[in-house]
Amino acid sequence: MKSTKPAELLSGITGLLILWATGCGGRTPAPPPPIIQSFAAAKAVITAGASTTLTAQFSGGTGLVGNGIGTVQSGMEYSSGPLSSTTTFILTVTSQSGQAVSREARVEVVPAPVITTFKVSQPILSNGNAAILTYAFSGGTGSIDQGVGEVIDGGSSSISPGSDTVYTLKVTNRAGDSAILTVAVQVVAPPRITGFLATPAKVLAGGMVTLQATYEGGEGAVDKGVGPIPSGLPGLTVGPVHATTLFTLSVVNPAGDRVQATATAGVSPFVPTGAMAIDSLFGVLLPTGNVWVAGRSSTQTQTYDPATGTFRQGPDLPVPCVAATCLKDGRVLVLAESTYSTDMFHWPLSERAYLFDPATQALTRTGDLNDPRNGAPMTTLLKDGRVLITGGISSQITGYTPWTAELYDPETGTFKLSNIVYRGYRGFSATLLSDGRCLLAGGGAWDAERAYLYDPVADTLVSTGSMAVGRAYHTATLLPNGKVLFAGGAMGTIAPEDYSLFELYDPETGTFSRAGYLPDPIGAGSGANLLPEGTVLITGGLGTPNGYRYAPALSIVEALGPLNAARTYHLSILLKDGRVLLAGGSGGLLTAELFLPQM
Repeated sequence: MKSTKPAELLSGITGLLILWATGCGGRTPAPPPPIIQSFAAAKAVITAGASTTLTAQFSGGTGLVGNGIGTVQSGMEYSSGPLSSTTTFILTVTSQSGQAVSREARVEVVPAPVITTFKVSQPILSNGNAAILTYAFSGGTGSIDQGVGEVIDGGSSSISPGSDTVYTLKVTNRAGDSAILTVAVQVVAPPRITGFLATPAKVLAGGMVTLQATYEGGEGAVDKGVGPIPSGLPGLTVGPVHATTLFTLSVVNPAGDRVQATATAGVSPFVPTGAMAIDSLFGVLLPTGNVWVAGRSSTQTQTYDPATGTFRQGPDLPVPCVAATCLKDGRVLVLAESTYSTDMFHWPLSERAYLFDPATQALTRTGDLNDPRNGAPMTTLLKDGRVLITGGISSQITGYTPWTAELYDPETGTFKLSNIVYRGYRGFSATLLSDGRCLLAGGGAWDAERAYLYDPVADTLVSTGSMAVGRAYHTATLLPNGKVLFAGGAMGTIAPEDYSLFELYDPETGTFSRAGYLPDPIGAGSGANLLPEGTVLITGGLGTPNGYRYAPALSIVEALGPLNAARTYHLSILLKDGRVLLAGGSGGLLTAELFLPQM
């Protein structure tokens, strides 16, 4: 049942008054004119396909609305029905006398909001990185929450969330209808590598290495066929490694971000070569490029051929060798071990020397030494072709060291006592300088840091600077700039770590200076060779089985890894092709190996 509205009540009262007036006055009043108070749609703007309601307030007649609505009553709501386009509705109110009035109500129809695309470039994102939101829509204005704000159709927005975030795109038309679509972004930690090592840094060819990685924020894997690797201990053991290998660790997080680190597994540049029959302690490079070797505990001699990598037997010595030097004419001066008396002092009975001719393999006697010099005396080939002989031991019991020096003249085949007085304590070094003088330094005595310069022209010996560390059985290497590099050694009263110190002697100033440190101390009996490119190879010695390459110009040390055998007091000879022969050593070692500088 329809309810009575105030306008209807007013119309009824008006009619009664007209009837009353007619009856009283005897005259028929004129009908009231049609009046439209209002005519409007509940929503002036609607989305296509939607409907609204129309409401009219009128009096004095009958209301009619077109567009299929028909007769309407004042104050009632009528549905417009679904509209597909903007429509104008016309209300016409007609009185009994036929008088009519009209009013329009316009309903604007707008398209529905539609989102065709809303996506993010990286649904999983590393914290701190940015991603791109892209979107396409129509039928309204768009906005994205999370601080992005208003957006336009076909646009894009950069985002960098700090945690997992859901982004909502809302497109609203003028009718107030909305389309909504969301995308989610997962935020993960970025990958990070804190460590990647191959240990040991260098191995012998065919050895195994352990790869140890420390990382977070992703999954780690190593190339070269290694595959996944866990973070932390114990790592992965891989190999065999036959050549220096660069391993690459990649850590990838769920966002696909990748970080990398590398670790090098080096192959030791020391490779075995032919075996020896004697534990060589003495050797010289011959003009042919071969190496002649002799032993302290054997009368045998051998010649090493670098081309074939083999040792071949040579003529035996009458007694073991204590020193050897290659003369300028290619022959080898050999100082033979003395025989001793059988009394309590064991004084030497002979001081023999020999000449070995590599061309004929002949071994002949030459002049005798003036003083017996067992115990590895120093022999130094001077620029004029003579040989300076210093040091040695004269008695097996007392360990007496002669205070004399001798000069061997190949032209006459004789030894002559020098005018100098020098007690060459065991383990000192004798280095020929560029100017022809000879630097004598160190040795096992109370003043092992001392050094002297011998002038063969004047036959004089003068004191020069002192080393920072007293050294015995050390190495002393002449560098291309004329300076002398000192390394290693041993003295019972000095801390072992002092022998990691390099020192340089400068003949121009007559002083020693510090020149860097080895990673580890090198004890007595190491080997040292100046390589063709100006670096110095240091091998073996008490306390280390390793080799090192030192660059004097930069004071940089490169660890080369272990030798094939731990060697002390071994033979160390630079070959003509730049390789270095390392042979024998204390303890009856009968193996040999080559250092390959290119590795």
